[in-house]
Amino acid sequence: MASTLEPLGPILYQGVTINEFSGQVNFANARSAGLSAVYIRATAGCDYADANLSRYAESASNAGLQVGYYHYLNAQTVPEARAQARHFLAAIRDLPMDLRPALLFETLTGLNIDEANTIALAFLETVEYASGIVPILYTDARSANLLWTSSIANRYPLWVIDLNADAPEVSDALWSGWTG
Repeated sequence: MASTLEPLGPILYQGVTINEFSGQVNFANARSAGLSAVYIRATAGCDYADANLSRYAESASNAGLQVGYYHYLNAQTVPEARAQARHFLAAIRDLPMDLRPALLFETLTGLNIDEANTIALAFLETVEYASGIVPILYTDARSANLLWTSSIANRYPLWVIDLNADAPEVSDALWSGWTG
C-alpha cells in the first residue's frame, strides 16, 4: 500500500530538471525566483551527451545553484549498463557537482522486473564504485511502488517524479523516505 513518505533529511531544495531541449535558461532568474538546485540530463545511452551540458553546468553553478546530473539509461544488458555508467561519469568528470548523480530508467521494453532491477543495479553500482558517491534513483511514484525491488531500495536513495504532490505516495514497505 502506498503512503505519503517523508523526506529523509532536513535539507530541501526547490529545483528543476533540464536538458538541451530546455533552450536558453536564465539561471540567475531561477535563483532569484527561489530555486536552489538544478539537475541536468548529462547523457543517454553509450554515446549521447547533452549538447548544452557544460554551458548549463557552469552557468547554473555561477548563479549559485546546487548542480547535479542524471543519466537516461536505455541498456538491455548488464554490460551495456556498466558502459553507460562509465560514459556518464566521463561526461560529468570535470563539471561542478553538488548533488548526487542520478539514474533515470524508463525504457524497459522487453525487460521483466528482475532484468530491469539487475540492469539498474549494475549502473548504480558502477557509478558508486567509480565515483565514491552513492547515486540516487530518479523514478515516478508508480515505478517506485511496482517496479523497483529491495535490492535497489535498500541501497539507493529515492528521487520521485510526482509533479502534483508535495510528498510522493510511495510504499513504505520498500522506501523509508525520499531524497528528491
